[in-house]
Amino acid sequence: IAQPYFWMTKYPTMTSTTVSPLLSGLVGYYNFNEISGNTAYDISSGGNNANIIGGVSLNQTGVTNNGSSFLFNGTNGYVSAGNSANLSLSSSGSISVWFKPSSLASDMIMVSKGDPGNDRYGYSFGIVSNSLWLELANATAYIITYMSIAGGNIVTGGTWYHTVATWDGNNMILYLNGDGVAANTQTLNPLSSVYPFRIGINGGPGGAYWNGNLDEIGIWNRA
Repeated sequence: IAQPYFWMTKYPTMTSTTVSPLLSGLVGYYNFNEISGNTAYDISSGGNNANIIGGVSLNQTGVTNNGSSFLFNGTNGYVSAGNSANLSLSSSGSISVWFKPSSLASDMIMVSKGDPGNDRYGYSFGIVSNSLWLELANATAYIITYMSIAGGNIVTGGTWYHTVATWDGNNMILYLNGDGVAANTQTLNPLSSVYPFRIGINGGPGGAYWNGNLDEIGIWNRA
């Protein structure tokens, strides 16, 4: 996507002649402004409302002045939109997330529709091996691009950060707070129709729970 910093507190009004470029290819957007209940609503036109499961606290302080965020407990809390077809990204895609980790002591997935490092398949975006990490995988192989956050103040607990992962069939690129921080050649297209789309957990059999806040999550089927 063309604009690394992004949030959307409500779905903009569109006409047949004027459509925001940021709405092109948007298949899921979660502003996490819910204050009660068990549903995280997709405010895009993608139709991917999601179930809130386990240790997720709603109505927490968000990154925007008039919104809230979800706080994930790092042990059993996550959000799941099921195995949605339009979230099964392949040759190109983009993921935008605001995140505030409570701890960086373990691997933590922000957004996933795959099983990183294990059964493969799909895409996964989070903090893995002390690195901001994007993995794409098909049935037999995987590729990654990452930026180490170990041993410094690049990412610290209790602070909000904005990150974007994007791939276009040729390259994978990571952004942090508007700066391009990592890139790799894209040598395969992810096969992401196998596992459910999840926020705050590995998209496969589970694990790598997010510990901290997440907010304003957008998913596009384009770079």
